[in-house]
Amino acid sequence: MYRISGPIAAYALKIGDKHIILFGDWHETDDKQCKPCKKDCMYIVDLLKRIKPNTDLFIESYIHSQLNRVVEPHDVISHVIKTFHHKLHYHKGTKQNNIRVHYSDIRTLDNYRAFYDTLMYLIAKINYEYTEREVGHMNHFPLISWCDTQQKLKAFIDIMLTSDDYVQSVSSLIPHDVVRHFTNKHDMMIHQRKYISRLRKQVLVLTSEQQSHIFTFHENTCKRLIKKHNKYNESMQHYNVHKFNTRQNEYYIAIALFEWSFHIKDLYTIARMLQYIDKTNNIISYDGAAHSRIYANFFKKYMKAKVVYKENHSNQETLLQKLKFTSVPLFRCVQLPTNVIHEVFDIE
Repeated sequence: MYRISGPIAAYALKIGDKHIILFGDWHETDDKQCKPCKKDCMYIVDLLKRIKPNTDLFIESYIHSQLNRVVEPHDVISHVIKTFHHKLHYHKGTKQNNIRVHYSDIRTLDNYRAFYDTLMYLIAKINYEYTEREVGHMNHFPLISWCDTQQKLKAFIDIMLTSDDYVQSVSSLIPHDVVRHFTNKHDMMIHQRKYISRLRKQVLVLTSEQQSHIFTFHENTCKRLIKKHNKYNESMQHYNVHKFNTRQNEYYIAIALFEWSFHIKDLYTIARMLQYIDKTNNIISYDGAAHSRIYANFFKKYMKAKVVYKENHSNQETLLQKLKFTSVPLFRCVQLPTNVIHEVFDIE
């Protein structure tokens, strides 16, 4: 077995002769060393620099502008982003040195950023960390209150996934005083050409079989989330009535919104992986641990991938701890089978 420092989770799967390596990260910590492991390990960034040619690398990157290229490493994932950002061509997967590096997160794009920013605002409010300067002049209450049921959250993602006229569809779902945050000026200018979402564009390039897998995965995930967060609608009704809510109620809403935002990102990343799976020798991703687990389950269930190895040091409480910004004991060391390492990375 080969030891790797940095990630808290790793999955090795195989479809035919293709390797799928999924690393899971815990964000927002500058702890790069293995704990309590004291053995010799290769740091994840050094390992990724040795990827063999004709490989596609997917990174959960919060870079949301082609002009925003400077990333100061403060945790493991930002170190990964800084290392590869010069190869990262905003959603286009530019191939350099026989490696394509993909931006795999659409949550910070203009049309969806209001949803994500609202979630971040709610989390900051829960943790008493927001200020007027940080929040700005945006009234976040209507942004939160429009999605008062999980069915509306699903409907919003349905539009992103299936609608051939995003602006018209989202305008029929979201109130007029809020919808402008989800339709930027450029979209309105090309409204006559029936703008479609980035997620919809990504799905349209897939085969009919791959699209079927994405739609089935989407429906199953939505059913799971609606069942899991069955008190969400009641919590939102309370929130809409009182506006200044109890911290526990806001906390419950944030947990649900967090997982629904996960789903938006996961749909896009999986669809993008499927687009390139027949064009590459291997697929590697560096993502949050929760995302990596979902990708591994997708490939196993829908693509009949063989699980060669899996290791995950996160748990069900990790998301709760993240929202509370609680210190989480990390075991930043994972292993992969030596033969997999030799086949995917240029290591003797």
